[in-house]
Amino acid sequence: MRNPFASWSRRRLARIGILLAAVLFVAVNLFAGGALTRLRLDLTEDGRFTLSPSTERLAEGVTEPIHLRLYISRLLMDVNPAYASHAERVIDMLDAFQRLSGGKITVERFDPAPYSPEEDLAVADGVQGLGLGDESGDLVYFGLAGRNATDDKQSIPFFALDRATYLEYDLAQMIQALAHPDKGKVGIMGSLSILGDQSTNYQPQIVATLLQQVAQLTNVEINAGVVDPSIATILLVQPEGLSPTQLYALDQFVLRGGKLMVFADPFSERQAALNQQQFIPPTMADLTSVKPLFDAWGFSVPQGVVSGDRLSARRVMAYVNNRQVVTDYIVWMAIKRERMKADDPSLSQLTVLNFNSAGAIEPLDGATTTLTPLAWTSDQGTQLSVDQVAMQPDPVQMLSTYKSLGRQTLVARVQGPAKSAFPDGPPPELKDNSAVDFAKLQADHLAEAKEPIDVAVIADTDFLFDQTWLSNDQQSGQVRPLANNGDLVLNLLDAMTGQAGLATLRGRGLVSRPFEVIDAMQREAELKYRTREQELLDKIKEAENQIGKIEESAEGGVVLTPDQEKAIEALRVELLDARRELREVQRGLRDDLETLVQRLQLANIAGVPAAVALIGLIVALLRRRKAQRGVRLD
Repeated sequence: MRNPFASWSRRRLARIGILLAAVLFVAVNLFAGGALTRLRLDLTEDGRFTLSPSTERLAEGVTEPIHLRLYISRLLMDVNPAYASHAERVIDMLDAFQRLSGGKITVERFDPAPYSPEEDLAVADGVQGLGLGDESGDLVYFGLAGRNATDDKQSIPFFALDRATYLEYDLAQMIQALAHPDKGKVGIMGSLSILGDQSTNYQPQIVATLLQQVAQLTNVEINAGVVDPSIATILLVQPEGLSPTQLYALDQFVLRGGKLMVFADPFSERQAALNQQQFIPPTMADLTSVKPLFDAWGFSVPQGVVSGDRLSARRVMAYVNNRQVVTDYIVWMAIKRERMKADDPSLSQLTVLNFNSAGAIEPLDGATTTLTPLAWTSDQGTQLSVDQVAMQPDPVQMLSTYKSLGRQTLVARVQGPAKSAFPDGPPPELKDNSAVDFAKLQADHLAEAKEPIDVAVIADTDFLFDQTWLSNDQQSGQVRPLANNGDLVLNLLDAMTGQAGLATLRGRGLVSRPFEVIDAMQREAELKYRTREQELLDKIKEAENQIGKIEESAEGGVVLTPDQEKAIEALRVELLDARRELREVQRGLRDDLETLVQRLQLANIAGVPAAVALIGLIVALLRRRKAQRGVRLD
């Protein structure tokens, strides 16, 4: 059969081919735009552009109508492409919420132009305007307002770019607050306040602010030997000096199913700072009053010692022989996710937790409860006495005299059957308390828990305070998280109260990708040099002491003997040699670290292009050899 296209020229065929390719390209894009709008490929390590299963369950579980109003100023999108991209992601996520809820969640979109009714509506809904800084003074809006069937309101005043990585959590939290508007009560008690005091101008810690978004916070007042029954969970922050009335009330609260989160710290740097303002020297915390409860619950937090870990230490500025150095401070720890219980929902999305002079949590022999570690040091963890960190801590000496004692537990969950710390009933001291109905306490006394108890323990109070896990950006004035401390507190609260929906979202926005190999090499090099440095410093000090003793014997006109003069001369030579070696050790550390950095920079700058060039050369050689073989065959 004759080919009908045989007479067509190649140019004509090429033109037709290009035309058909263009038509096919347009057709594929039209099809993809209509049929594949829901498909996404998320290549981020933590899947931050994909709704998590817990978020999908939250949206699917909405039973009452929720109406959302999304305010996006077109002007903002036109002048700032970054916000335009962010807006697309917000719209996509809201569309996903609407679809998964089966229409229970509805979204209405507005463009609040200046002086328009939409702008008035945005302001009434609590959405904040942002000035563009031009002469017009017009405001632009990019926020979300929501309302449920009972007219409860929630809003995100502005979708700031620095919160972009937390978008899913922010939206999910808003939906959950509208779907479940009733907040439970969380009690706060202990010798340290996170709700604000005179030292903070009565401003609460950020942890307290976060808790207030999901719960009603209230100070726990125990006067009658019982905890307010409307309180389901208590945060006990530094249990020092607890009275028998308070101890008994907490004991019965836990046995009756109340949830308790304890922050017990052998040395609280926060308390030490408060003491310093009153010219009181820092001291070891007195946790003896709470010991009967800890014993009954099957664990201890030893007094007088704090945990350290050279592999988790944070870098600090220190002074060695009047010289400023940057070194590891082993009691200030950044615990990475590989040292957390990964299969626990409370920690599944967390990246790092910061601790300052934390204690250690240890199970007691014969305990009926189970202690589950949630965060811990490396296997090279250690313990130091409080005296070493309380007055004038020396990070370099701590590092040079480091002795590994094994893994130390910093956060744990204690669960299981437990008996009362007061087996004989309410303590007799309560009889003399006029506010206590002693007969009723005796009648209601529980000798053991009806159900397994649930107590979370964190061996650090500084964990809760802003300085440990937050950073103030001086340029923008924004507070940025350095660690997931606040996320863990909220996650534990959710897990203990049976509302773990948001626990798998908190912490997804915090990205920490350290150069782990570099850090490990740096730590090993520093440990080697710091140990030798301390040996030389001790040698120098000993030589100076011996010279001083010999010279003291010559006071009062006594002439040194030839043997003493020789001894002094030998010691001075030894002293000079030690000081010279010390300078070499200190210079060697600096040179080794600089060499390490330079080699890594060279590997990154030149190594990758060189590898690509080598691969290209090999491919070219193979092709040439193949071509030569083809010529020989011909």
